[in-house]
Amino acid sequence: MKRENGYMDLELFKKLIDEVSEVQDSVGLTHFTEPLLFKDLPRYISYGKEKGLVFGMPTNAVALTEKWAHRLIDCHLDEIIVSFDGATKETYETLRKGADFEKTIKNVERMMEIKAQRGVSHPKVTIQFVRPKQNEHELDAWRELWRSRSDELQVIDGHNFAVAELTNMMLENSAKTLGHCDWPRNRNPTGPNRLRPVPKEAIRAIP
Repeated sequence: MKRENGYMDLELFKKLIDEVSEVQDSVGLTHFTEPLLFKDLPRYISYGKEKGLVFGMPTNAVALTEKWAHRLIDCHLDEIIVSFDGATKETYETLRKGADFEKTIKNVERMMEIKAQRGVSHPKVTIQFVRPKQNEHELDAWRELWRSRSDELQVIDGHNFAVAELTNMMLENSAKTLGHCDWPRNRNPTGPNRLRPVPKEAIRAIP
C-alpha cells in the first residue's frame, strides 16, 4: 500500500475539527503513523481542546522526551496510549523493530514523574498490549511490569485492519476493574462515557 507522506495543514485540521465537534466529543490522533514525529502537534490539539473535544493519542513512546511530556501537558492532551507488546527485551524489540526496551520504559516513567511534579492528572497514561501468539505467554509479567508505572492497562487481541470485526477486547485499569474496550469505535478516553457499548456480535468472552 502506497501513501503520500506529509502533515495535515492546520487550516484543514481546523475545518475538520469544526465539523467533527458538532457531532462527536472525542478524537483519536493516529492513522498509520507516529504522532510524536509531528513537532507542531500541540497547536493542533490546543485548537481541538478549545472546541471542547477529548483527545487520545496512541504512541510507541520512543520519542517521548521530557520536552514532549511538558508539551503534551501544556496542550491538555487527555490520554496517551503507549503500545508496549512484551514483558522482556527480546520479545518487545522483536515486535517493535528499532525500539529500545529500557529507554521506552524510562520515557514513560519520566512522563509519570513530570505529571506528579506538576500536580496534574493529564494526560492519562495507558499502556496497551496487543496480543498475538508470539507474546501472549508474557501477559502476566507485562501486567506486573506496568501496573505501578501507568494509570491504566489495556489488552486487546491482535487485529486485522482489512476486516471489520472486533474480537475479544478487554480493558484493565490499575484498580483491576474490567470492561470491554470499544476501540476503535467511538472511543472517549476520559469521562463517565469512556466505555461505550460494542455490538454483541463483535465480542467474545474475556478469557
